[in-house]
Amino acid sequence: MKKIMIIVAIVGSMFIANSAEARNPYTPKVDKRQYNQQNRIKHGVRHGQLTRHETRGLRMQQAKIRHYEYMAKADGRITPRERHILQHEQRKANKHIYRAKHNNRYY
Repeated sequence: MKKIMIIVAIVGSMFIANSAEARNPYTPKVDKRQYNQQNRIKHGVRHGQLTRHETRGLRMQQAKIRHYEYMAKADGRITPRERHILQHEQRKANKHIYRAKHNNRYY
């Protein structure tokens, strides 16, 4: 009887750990890229490479990506399609940041 109780406790704790992990899927690559892109925008503002209008647009784009990531995680997992869309949006944002920083418009 004790063995059965121990096995049930172990299986139950494994289930709880897996369900907690499923509710908050971990996306280190997406998070790291978001962090880097936000720092690139801050750097552009600090060095006068971005105008106010460009900065607002880039920050709005980052907010949309964060919102999409939040929505993708809402059901407890990120599907390959959702991950692909996130990566695609981040690639687009990367191009926009580069173009805005190198277009010879200041302040």
